[in-house]
Amino acid sequence: MPKSANCKLLNYNMKAITTSLACLLCLNIVGQSSTEQLKYTVSNPSPHDKANVPIVLNLTAEQQAAHYQSATVCVWDEDTQTEVEIPSQLDDLDGDGLNEELVFLLDIPNREEREVTIELSQTAKPDRYPAQVFAEMLLSDKQKGHKPIQSLTVPGDVNVYNNLHHHGPAFESKLVAYRLYFDERQTVDIYGKRKQQLEIEQTQFYPTPEHLAGGYGDDILWAGTTCALGTFRGYTDGKPSYIQPVKSRTERILAYGPLRTVVEIHDEDWYYGRQPLDLTLRYTLYGGHRDVQVDVCIKGDKPLDDPFCTGLIKVDNFQAYTDHIGTAAVWGDNWPAGKKDTLNRKKEILGIAVSIPQRNVIGEPDNAENILYLLGDKARSRSKELSFTYHIAFVSDKEEQSRIHSAEDWFRWVEAWVQQLKNPIEIKKDE
Repeated sequence: MPKSANCKLLNYNMKAITTSLACLLCLNIVGQSSTEQLKYTVSNPSPHDKANVPIVLNLTAEQQAAHYQSATVCVWDEDTQTEVEIPSQLDDLDGDGLNEELVFLLDIPNREEREVTIELSQTAKPDRYPAQVFAEMLLSDKQKGHKPIQSLTVPGDVNVYNNLHHHGPAFESKLVAYRLYFDERQTVDIYGKRKQQLEIEQTQFYPTPEHLAGGYGDDILWAGTTCALGTFRGYTDGKPSYIQPVKSRTERILAYGPLRTVVEIHDEDWYYGRQPLDLTLRYTLYGGHRDVQVDVCIKGDKPLDDPFCTGLIKVDNFQAYTDHIGTAAVWGDNWPAGKKDTLNRKKEILGIAVSIPQRNVIGEPDNAENILYLLGDKARSRSKELSFTYHIAFVSDKEEQSRIHSAEDWFRWVEAWVQQLKNPIEIKKDE
């Protein structure tokens, strides 16, 4: 296994939530009680309604040691004057066998609040809630069926891109699907849907003619060597550079659902900028979301003086929007199998976007293939460690239930999305 990057992955838009909850979950456990209860109030002070807001609670060391296996989360319903159970998820993301994060999703209208009651239990209650997300990574075996795996580590000079079905881990919500290439590109590629449903387990990112006739989606982007949709890259000689050479490369699925899937890439000893770096990227997709949270953690033995980058491919006939401080969006079309195949595939129309915290944007260079942002940290010069979070999102024009079918529609959605990211909900512990 690769050595740990040993630095905290920050959640940009949920930072206020997890900070507020630090005191909320600091409850003493007497003996080995089978359950623990706590209550809090979640409020939305913004003028915008919020749907499927991710609430991430960090369990204390004592609560982790209690080996809680399930949680019951209830929200007070004013209409019925009763508590209504909502789905939740406990996750062990560091692989130590102890659940350390509790996740649930809330709908909160503007200027309103919700009272929430949680019961943590040592009793496992599997498969309680319908899946809102799905993830898989498959070893390719055309003779006996592809084999599911959870994690794979290879030496940096070993190429397994064609040994993995769909070339790396794939994950989806009912709105969208993504995959991450298992090679030095580590590209984020996308799959657009016609219907709001989970379908990667059936199509495995490559739908048959029968799937397509039945309304399933398909790959909608030709990524090539570009940044595609918000792929994290180095920046060398005035252009994006791949994550190579590395001592080892790991891709793994840390959480499968039912509310969120978490996929991680870890590059050990990435030789970049005259020193080896440990790079960890986490991609988190929540149920009901089309956007993905990308947590970046970089650690070196010397100060991180060289910039990194991310960006958006300039697809054919593209129109672009940027605020020049961290948010960019593109609307256009492309041939998803490349221009060599225009007979079997049709042109796909899509919108893509990236949103980065302003303090981590240190440049906006010209580039023929991509809209680019240079990444670093303005506030911590000469640091040996860098952690930050950015977000990516996309829409396909073929989505039947979407209201986004033009550049104007997409840019309006992106502006509203960014406001949601910048205005998190608030948490208050009930006395």
